[in-house]
Amino acid sequence: MSSFVYRIKHKDHTDIITQGYVGVTSKRVSDRFSTHKRVARKLESNIQQRQGEANVVHRAMVKYGEHIEIVTVCQCESEYAYWLENKLRPAPFIGWNISVGGKSNGMLGRNQSEKQKQIVSEMNRGKHVDTSHLVDAVS
Repeated sequence: MSSFVYRIKHKDHTDIITQGYVGVTSKRVSDRFSTHKRVARKLESNIQQRQGEANVVHRAMVKYGEHIEIVTVCQCESEYAYWLENKLRPAPFIGWNISVGGKSNGMLGRNQSEKQKQIVSEMNRGKHVDTSHLVDAVS
């Protein structure tokens, strides 16, 4: 399947390695950018979320407005696209990315069967999820 590697950046950014946001999409890059802009507009109108853990790229889009642009880095097979994203964002918090690149959300737009849900549930059974940090954030 064909995918696009894209970059959202300030017009003055010149370094793809350390500046801006790098992502992968199987949709048209312009459609993906429209989604990012829609999220940024919602963020702009929600002051509480703006103060919290909002996505860095969307906060940057609000901050820099008209100075933001999207660039198609390449069109390629999905496997290569995620490999390239990982090479450009091998660690969290590089540029406006908050996580390591190269991870596909394979379930996006799909539904799990009841059998799949049961298998995942059994795999996660007994695992403890530390939520103590959430109590502090709410108080």
